[in-house]
Amino acid sequence: MVYVHKVTFEVISVPTQEGIEMTGPEPWEGSLEKIERDKKKLVLFESMSAEESFRAMRAFVESFGSVKLRAGLQEALENPKPFKNFRAIINQASAVRERRFAHWQQASLQCVNRQWETLL
Repeated sequence: MVYVHKVTFEVISVPTQEGIEMTGPEPWEGSLEKIERDKKKLVLFESMSAEESFRAMRAFVESFGSVKLRAGLQEALENPKPFKNFRAIINQASAVRERRFAHWQQASLQCVNRQWETLL
């Protein structure tokens, strides 16, 4: 979910409640506190569709130089329950997990930019 502050235009991006439950709240605590504190000053933008999320995951996989990790992530995306399998692999390596969060933030911002442009 992506929120934009009505006055400062600060962008706050967090996963859905299901995503938070799967990854744990720690990486999102600061953002969740801001959302709770400034609820009335924020505009909620639609999250990425499943198709957009899948494309973002595929782009993330393609960014890896490590053949072993890339192969594992590609396999996760090609099998049933790709989102769950992908997260399971990502959550095993903290450095990869942080890189994934940064990539997700960027993909979410691109999604918001597309929605923002339709509002102008």
